[in-house]
Amino acid sequence: MIRYAVVIPARNARAYVAEAVASARQQTVPPDEVVVVDDGSTDDTAAVAQAAGARVIAHPVSRGVSAARNRGIAAVAAPVVAFLDADDCWTPDHAMRCLAPFASGRPCVAFGRSVSFMTEEEVVWPRIPAGTLADPIGTLLVDNTVPQSSAVVTRDALLAVGGYDESLALSEDYDLWCRLADRCAFVHTGATTTRRRVHPGQTTWSRAHEMRDAAWQVRARAMARLAPDERPRRHAALAAAMRLERAAVIRAGEAQGIVMLRDLAARMDDALDTGDLLQRTVLGRGAAALALRVAVGRLLRMVR
Repeated sequence: MIRYAVVIPARNARAYVAEAVASARQQTVPPDEVVVVDDGSTDDTAAVAQAAGARVIAHPVSRGVSAARNRGIAAVAAPVVAFLDADDCWTPDHAMRCLAPFASGRPCVAFGRSVSFMTEEEVVWPRIPAGTLADPIGTLLVDNTVPQSSAVVTRDALLAVGGYDESLALSEDYDLWCRLADRCAFVHTGATTTRRRVHPGQTTWSRAHEMRDAAWQVRARAMARLAPDERPRRHAALAAAMRLERAAVIRAGEAQGIVMLRDLAARMDDALDTGDLLQRTVLGRGAAALALRVAVGRLLRMVR
């Protein structure tokens, strides 16, 4: 049996943390322990988590989610760490499905699909095939395919890369996966075992443009770690990532988003030495056609 511990960072999460802890403790393969790192909460998150059965470690003042996760990693002894955010939860078979790849003994990042709830529709992510990623860094350069609350990771590998970068306020998980990509197998179980709660207070909603910029800074970091002769062959992945950004802006009908995306593409072309590849990707067949598509997207949203 593969031993694992659960690490849950929490800040002012009294409304959700008991459900998160319960979903971790009710796994068909039980964890060694469930650790909640209370990151300077001003409510009774710590008391609620402890009553739910978690071991609580408290930061007197908030140090950020990365510091909280790193504190949890350092505090557990199990060879495998499963991450869960305080406002999310798992299905009972999550651990069973995610632990299977660790039987080989190779350092591993295992994850399943995540389904968003408390919205008008459920959105399943990521939409990539199940199995071992043949080219982890190539896949990650296109998109962050690892849902944070679904990730189960070898503890030694986490420690070897220094855990989460506490200097990053956004995309800290994406940065970690990219740093683990050259030392771990990445295995997608294909099962939807994580339920991600969507609510207005989330960073995803309140700082969407900042998150986009942060993700591209992570890509720039990842490219800088590659050998110089390998970087040009990764340009196609960067262009694919920009096409995804462009499609998201069009779907949202964000006219200002296109302007911001074009500026981001120009900065990234300079930083990544990609010529004008990313700018051309944003513009596609021309600015006029793009503006029309944005307008149509906005109209469709209004109709819905």
